[in-house]
Amino acid sequence: MNFLKFIGVYGCLVVTITACTQNDNIVKTDPIKEYESCCGAEAVESSFSTGQYLYVPNSFTPNKDGVNDVWFPYFSSGIDKIQAVFIYTLEDNTLIHQMYEYYLYPEGTYGWDGTKSRNGMNLGDNSLHKGGFWYEIYFNEPVNFGNNENSFKGKACVIVCDEDAAYFKDKEGCFFPVQVDTNGMLDKTIQNGENNCFGN
Repeated sequence: MNFLKFIGVYGCLVVTITACTQNDNIVKTDPIKEYESCCGAEAVESSFSTGQYLYVPNSFTPNKDGVNDVWFPYFSSGIDKIQAVFIYTLEDNTLIHQMYEYYLYPEGTYGWDGTKSRNGMNLGDNSLHKGGFWYEIYFNEPVNFGNNENSFKGKACVIVCDEDAAYFKDKEGCFFPVQVDTNGMLDKTIQNGENNCFGN
């Protein structure tokens, strides 16, 4: 009888240990509130009626590791300066960044690093924005996206490299600055390079 009781207790211990191991391996699949609007909802490519092409990444990770640290638009040819860029929060349309006379070349001399500062004029608190934002890009002349307007609007996302970033490891519809080819066009076959941020 004592032997049978011992087997019963041992069996319970094994089941308990296994359950703990399984819970430790659970992967969070639901985004936090800040990330609910991120990736896949907005077009990231547009063509001009004049034949030019625009790629605007809808995600970036400003953690200063040299990969996808800055958000900016890419053009295939013909445009080397943007008149202005305005970036707003999705929740209440608060202006968190603005920049004028935005030169596109040489690459790396322009872009937004995710901080809430308005063109370096100390109008923001310089904290790092987390989550979705929407933007307006103004050009010096009509760019003819089919409607003869001189602006382009869209949504994108600042992904902060903390424990919440694991949500994006297998998330589809996220396109990053590094995924641009030598012609300034989106190449979806290029890896996003974010293993360190999202987890291997």
